[in-house]
Amino acid sequence: MKKRKRRMAVAAFLMAVLLAAVPIGKLSVYAAEGQKLTPTGNVRKFDLGSEETGGTGIEGTKNWIKIVQNSNKMKLFEDVPKGTNVAALQVTFEISNWSGVVFPISWGCNLNFLGDSGSTWCGTGKFEGISTYVIDREGDYTVTCDFAALCKANGKEGIDWLQTCEMVIDNLTEGDKTVIEIKDAVIYQPGESVPADNATKTGSALESAEVKADTIVIAPENISRINNGVFEGWGTSLCWYGNRIGGSGQAGSEAAKILYNAENGLGLNIIRYNVGGGDDPAHNHIERSDSNMPGYWNNYDATTGNFEYDFTKDANQRNVLLKSIEECPDMLVEMFSNSAPYFLTRSGCTSGTTDNVKSNITLSKMSAFADYMATVVEYYVDQGINVVSVEPMNEPSNGWNVSHYGVKQEGCSVEAGVEQSAMLTMMQEAMEKHGIGDIALAGCDETNDTTTNQSLKKLSEEAMEVLDQINTHTYSRNAVSSQKLYKTALELNKKLWMSETDNGGVLGENSGEMGAALNLAYQITSDLNNLQPSAWIMWQAIGSYCDKENPFDPDTLDQKTLDTNGFWGVCYADMNEETIVKTKKYYAFGQYTKYIRPGDNLIAVSDTYTTASYSASDGQIKIVTYNPYAADREVEFDLSAFELPGTTVSVTRTSGDYAEGENWAQLEKLQVLDGRLRTTIKGNSVTTFVVDGAFHDMAVVLETLSQQVEEPEEASDTVVVELVDGRPVPAVDSVDGRICFASGDWSYTVMDTLALEKTGIKVSTMENGTYAMTLPGPENGAPVVGSVVFCMDLIGYAKQLTGIDVSELKSEADIAEYNKKIAETVRVRVTSVVQDGMEAELNTAKVVVGDTEANGNLRIELYNMYGPTAENAAVEPETVEFTDSLTIYFTIELAELSDTEKVEFPEQTPVPTDIPESVVTPTEIPAATETPVPTVTESQKPMVTMIPTEPPAEVSETSVSEDTANGGLATAAVLAIVLVAGMIVFVVKKKNK
Repeated sequence: MKKRKRRMAVAAFLMAVLLAAVPIGKLSVYAAEGQKLTPTGNVRKFDLGSEETGGTGIEGTKNWIKIVQNSNKMKLFEDVPKGTNVAALQVTFEISNWSGVVFPISWGCNLNFLGDSGSTWCGTGKFEGISTYVIDREGDYTVTCDFAALCKANGKEGIDWLQTCEMVIDNLTEGDKTVIEIKDAVIYQPGESVPADNATKTGSALESAEVKADTIVIAPENISRINNGVFEGWGTSLCWYGNRIGGSGQAGSEAAKILYNAENGLGLNIIRYNVGGGDDPAHNHIERSDSNMPGYWNNYDATTGNFEYDFTKDANQRNVLLKSIEECPDMLVEMFSNSAPYFLTRSGCTSGTTDNVKSNITLSKMSAFADYMATVVEYYVDQGINVVSVEPMNEPSNGWNVSHYGVKQEGCSVEAGVEQSAMLTMMQEAMEKHGIGDIALAGCDETNDTTTNQSLKKLSEEAMEVLDQINTHTYSRNAVSSQKLYKTALELNKKLWMSETDNGGVLGENSGEMGAALNLAYQITSDLNNLQPSAWIMWQAIGSYCDKENPFDPDTLDQKTLDTNGFWGVCYADMNEETIVKTKKYYAFGQYTKYIRPGDNLIAVSDTYTTASYSASDGQIKIVTYNPYAADREVEFDLSAFELPGTTVSVTRTSGDYAEGENWAQLEKLQVLDGRLRTTIKGNSVTTFVVDGAFHDMAVVLETLSQQVEEPEEASDTVVVELVDGRPVPAVDSVDGRICFASGDWSYTVMDTLALEKTGIKVSTMENGTYAMTLPGPENGAPVVGSVVFCMDLIGYAKQLTGIDVSELKSEADIAEYNKKIAETVRVRVTSVVQDGMEAELNTAKVVVGDTEANGNLRIELYNMYGPTAENAAVEPETVEFTDSLTIYFTIELAELSDTEKVEFPEQTPVPTDIPESVVTPTEIPAATETPVPTVTESQKPMVTMIPTEPPAEVSETSVSEDTANGGLATAAVLAIVLVAGMIVFVVKKKNK
C-alpha cells in the first residue's frame, strides 16, 4: 500500500510540473496552503533526554529528530520527491512535562542546491537568524525551516532535492523528561504563503543571516597554565592614593567600598602595599600631593647607623588598607618597595641620583635594607594582614640615575645581574630570619615585559631558586615579549603577576567619554591574552585629586573631561567634598573585575578585542569584548569545544557618556544555539557575556597541556612570496630617512626633527643600490655607550612602494594584504654597522623590516627594547659604543613583479667598510649649532603603548605628536613584522605616575 501511495504522489507531482509550464499566472505544485507530508509508521512522541527509535537520539547536548531522511527507517514522514523546490518546511508539535530548561530548536539539512552537482550539508549555524526558535513553555508550537532565506543567503536560486531535514533540540541533558510530540509537517514552494509561527525566533530573519559575523573561538585548550590554571584576581596599589586620602575617614571609606566591595563595587581582591623608604628630612623636591611616602624609622643616627622603628608614620595608607579589608575579607596583600631608606642609598636620596650610577644601593647595604623590609612585613603579618608576597625592588632598571633627584616619587636603581640577584637572596635570608620565609618572594618587577625577560636571564641560580613569583609591569607591551615571559614562567614553574600598569590615553572612533575606558579595555585584553598572568593589578585606581586647599592639586576636576582626554586611575578624589567620583573608565574596569573572578580559569583568545574565563564552580563561561570603532560589530562566539557549551546568556554593557549612557546596563538575555552565541557588539562599548550551564573538565586539559613539548621554530632568512601585480608608481614626491637612536642611559637621544637634521637622507627615488646613514656623536664629545633604541625610518616609503594609504584600511585582511605587498616589493639588507671606523658585530638575519607602526613608513630595526628585537637583536645593545660617528650601510632591492612568477630574494654580499664612490651618500650633515643635544630625564622618559586602532585626531598633553612623541619615541615601539595579520598602531605616553 505504501509503494502505491508513493507512485501516485510521484505521478501527481509530474503532472503538476507539466501544468506549471503553461503560462496562466502563478501556479504552484501544491495547494496554496501547502502540502502535508505523509507520516511513516514511526513513533512521533519522545522524551527529549533519552535515546529512542523513531528518529531521535541524544548526542552530547543535542537531540536530532529526523523529520525527513531519504531511505532511512528512522524518518517520521515520507520523502520529498526529487525535483521539488522546497521554499519552507513547517512542523507542528506539542511540548509536555517540560523540565523548565529553556532550549532552542534549529535545523540540520542535507540538500542539493539548484545548479550544484553534489549535495550540501547545512548545519544549524546556517539557519541562525532565519529559522532558530526558543522553546520556553509547555503547549503547542509551530516552527518553520526557511529554505528560501537559506538559498538567498547563499546566492542560490532554489533547491533541487531535499534529502534530509532534522530538527535539532539543543541544551539538553541526558535523562531530561521533557516530551515532544510531532503532530504534522507541511512543505511550501516558492510563491506560496507560509502561515506565521507561534514560537519566538532568536534572530531578525534573513537580514541577520546576510550579515557576515566574525567568528571568535573560546576553547578550553587555551587555558592559562599559570598557577595551575587558577586566576587569583584583580587589584591596585595603595600608594599613593592611600597616603593622600587616608586621613579623610569619609573619602577612605568610600574608596574602599567602590573599589573592593564585590556586590556594589569593582570587587577587587588584591592590594599592593608600599613599604616607604623615607627620604632625608632635609629634602623637599617631591612635587606631588600624594607621593612623598614616609619611612618606618625615627631618630636615625648617621654616626652609628642606628634608628628606631615607628609603625605609626604610615597611618593614612594603613587606614585605607584596613577599610578595604573590611569590604573584602579574603584580601591578598603584596608588600613592595620603591626605595630603601635614604641612609641606605648611595646618593642619600630615595628618589634617585645626580650621577650616572647603575645601582643606588650597594651590596654592602642590601642586607640592612632586607632586614628593614622584613621587619615591616613581619609587623603587618602579626597584625593579621594576609601578606602573600614580598617584592623588594620595584622597577629597578627604570633609570632612576638622572641628572637630578626625582621630583615625582621614590625610586631606586638596582643593576640587573649580580646586584638584583643579591637583593633577592638577601631578602629571602631576612624573611627566614624573621619567621616569614613561607611568604612568596617576587621579582624582578621591571617596567615592561621585555625588560623583565632580560633581567630574569641575568639572575644567578641561587636567586632563581628563591624567586617564587615573577612580577612584571606592562607600561609598554609587546605580544612577542609577553608570550615569551609566559612561557618562561611555565618553564621555571613560577607564578606570574601583571603587577602594575595604566596610562592616560584614549581609544576609539569618535568615542567621546568612552575614550579612556576603551584604552583600559585594550590594556587588559592584551595582557590577559598574551601574558596570561594569574593576577592583574592597576597602578593606582585613584590617580587624580582636586583640592582648593592643596597647592599641588587643581581646585576642581571634571569627570567628562577626564574620560574624553584620558587620565590615570579609574576614579578621582574630590577632597573639597571628601568624596570619590566614578568615571566611564571605572565602569569599563568593572566589566572585567565583576565577572572574571578569583578561582576562574583564564582562557586566552586570539581576537584582539576579546578575553574570557571559565568558572567550574558556577558552570559559567565569561566573555568580555570591547569595540573601539563607531560601527557595530557582528560576532559569533564559538563555544563548541566545551563539553557543555552553555544555555542562557546574561549580558552587561558600558557605553555612551556618563550621564545618559550605559553603566553596567543589564541587557536582554541571549541563548547559546548549537554551541554558538551570535550577537552584535555596539560601537565604542565594553560588553560582558556570562554563559550559564557550561561544563568542561579543565583538569584533563591541564594534564594534557603539561605533557606537550613545543618544537622550536626554524627561522629563515629568505622570503618567498606569490607575486600578484606590478610595483606602483611612486605616490609622493619626496620622503626622508632618519636614524632613531637612544643610548643605554638615555643621555644621548636623536629622534623626530633632530633625527632628520642630523641623519636625514632623501629616499623618494631609492632604487636597487647601497645606501648609508650616519649619526654624529654628541657635540660635547662624550662617548655614547649602549643603546635602547637603534632603528632607521624611511618615511612614507611603505606607502610609496604599495600605493596604499594604510590609514584608510580597516579590516585585518586588508592590513595583511598591505604588508604582503611590502614584502613582495622590497628587500632591505643591513650590510654593516661602523662605529668610529670600526665594524661592529652584526647578525643580518635578525634585522626587522616593515611598516611596524602602520603609518606608511618603512622601519628598519636593529634593536629596540620595546619591540621584538629586544629578545633577538641584530646588534647587541651592550656593544654599541662610539664618540665621533655611527654609520649604517644597507642595500635596497626591489622586485620586478609579474602575475605568474615567484621571486626569491637572493642572499646579499656585505658591503666593505670603505664604500666606493658609486654608493649613494646621505644628505650633507648640517654644521653643529649652539643648541645642545637635549638629555632625557626620568620624568621625560617615554613609555610606549601599542593600541589596535588609529590614534585620536587630537592628543592630550601626554599624547603623541604625529607619529612620535617625547622626542620621537613612538619609533621605539615595534611589533614583528614582515607579514602580519592585523593592524597595530603605536602611541607613546609618558609614564605619568
